[in-house]
Amino acid sequence: MTSLNNFKPKEALSQAKPDKVSAVSAEGALFSNNVISEHLSLSECLRRLGYPEKAIRSSERCGEHTGMIMYGSCDCGGWEHDLTYRCCLRTCEVCAKSRQRRIRRKYLPFLEALKKERGRLELTFLTVSPKNYDNYPTGLRSIKRNFKKFLRSKYVRERINGGFYVIEGKNPNKDWNVHTHAILYGRRLDNRIRGQCSDCSQNLIKFNYTTKTYYCANSKCNSLNVKHRKDSTLVELYKKISGEEVNIHITKQNSSAFTLNYMLKYIGANKDDFASVEDLAIFIATNRKQKLINSFGSFFNHKFVKQPTLCWRCESEIVFIYDREMSAIFYEARRAEPPPTKRCFC
Repeated sequence: MTSLNNFKPKEALSQAKPDKVSAVSAEGALFSNNVISEHLSLSECLRRLGYPEKAIRSSERCGEHTGMIMYGSCDCGGWEHDLTYRCCLRTCEVCAKSRQRRIRRKYLPFLEALKKERGRLELTFLTVSPKNYDNYPTGLRSIKRNFKKFLRSKYVRERINGGFYVIEGKNPNKDWNVHTHAILYGRRLDNRIRGQCSDCSQNLIKFNYTTKTYYCANSKCNSLNVKHRKDSTLVELYKKISGEEVNIHITKQNSSAFTLNYMLKYIGANKDDFASVEDLAIFIATNRKQKLINSFGSFFNHKFVKQPTLCWRCESEIVFIYDREMSAIFYEARRAEPPPTKRCFC
């Protein structure tokens, strides 16, 4: 089994020998392991990375009926719901949506109950994006190590009480873009870039991440005729800790629901964000047993109160009942009957 702590992703797949490959070409083309691996399925790529066979079978069966039934009831009445297998992978759209709803119910009441004082205690959303990495495991280890040092720095500890962060990774253009999104609770951090505008003579400038150019922060000016003198306090701090070039973006958030929903977008992953099936397999294998959401400061080890599931129609609590033996009996009895009308109980 290949260790994910020190393996080289491309080599792990290219050196793995396929079980049996035979091909005939009219032009006598030579088939290398690299060419063959491009045509492997996701399951085959995961096996070559040492991914557990049980987890692979789970991903292949995601969405299939288990043969069991769960019963739900609320003020609207009662209904039956067929239970299905779930793979719980970040790259599975259905499982990711279900996970987002579950986490939202868990964290949203806590965020909404936080005391907020303008300039002292407020929610901000932080994005830390270092330069791209050659492979995902290296990028993941690097950004986790550097971001933890960043949170433990004196400047951040004195201003931030606590928060959550998630790590997102993708490689649509071969290089791996691994970056962090975080919800911060406390004083706002200084991310202002210093310079000089030749047109209006002010010192505050901004950076356009699309065009990679600096411009005047004065909304009435927005001139490109500026001179960059000094990075923001956050950028200089992170560069000192990591030794890497980095882009940092921070915004104030007025709505707890909007802030949480924005962060939850990144606990899933779009399959189109990866250059090949190999890279998708590397992303899945590397993230096995990795926490999706990490907490720090006063949010760490906080005992969150479990929130009930409410019906979207009558807004009453839904009570779920599940019995294995009775479920099997009723499932066999209704196999010959038309399927019941499905209802959304989320």
